[in-house]
Amino acid sequence: MIDLEFSQNLTKLKKCRKTFGIVFYTYLLAGIILILVTIVSTVSTSWDSFFLDVLETVPISRVIFFLVADALIVAPLAFYFAYKGSLKNHDLSVVWDIALMVVNGTLLTVLKVQGGFGTYKLGYYLFMFYSVICVVVSVMNLKANITYHWLEEQEGFPHFNERFQEQEIGRFEWEHKNPYERQADRRKKTESDAMNDIDLSDQQLEESVIEHKPSDMDSL
Repeated sequence: MIDLEFSQNLTKLKKCRKTFGIVFYTYLLAGIILILVTIVSTVSTSWDSFFLDVLETVPISRVIFFLVADALIVAPLAFYFAYKGSLKNHDLSVVWDIALMVVNGTLLTVLKVQGGFGTYKLGYYLFMFYSVICVVVSVMNLKANITYHWLEEQEGFPHFNERFQEQEIGRFEWEHKNPYERQADRRKKTESDAMNDIDLSDQQLEESVIEHKPSDMDSL
């Protein structure tokens, strides 16, 4: 029964760790892609529209500069919260990550509705896609953290191995014994080993006597 419970808990623990890895690398890769795309968009903008876009109500340069600044602030901060939430199992960091994505997405949506992006809609959709992915994996992180905290309170955590658990219990009991009890245990073990040696010697002697055969010298 204990082996079955340990096996089930170990399976849950492996799923949690897998989820933490997904969250960590999703935030890392998505943040890098977001920053690179916004920087490439800035470089690829034509020289004329970089300073003044006569045909647009809002110069494209302003939009791109805003998105680059937003990416350089939001992506590293979101990754830091994801690191704390996944690898350190800090629940509040996961909540902060979700709040950051929601606030930033709301700000960009309001800016888009007011025409702040002009004709450059690609940046808005890129940021919204990034925000949605981050919110999804953050929810996964929060659920995994709940399971992980529950597993922390279960017997055998984090190995969930019966033999290892027995060794840990024995070590705990040994460390909490007083010096007199430890000394008595050592003496018992020593005496037991000595008795085993004596028994073995007697047995060898008996075998030697049995194997001894009379010879001519014995008859003399």
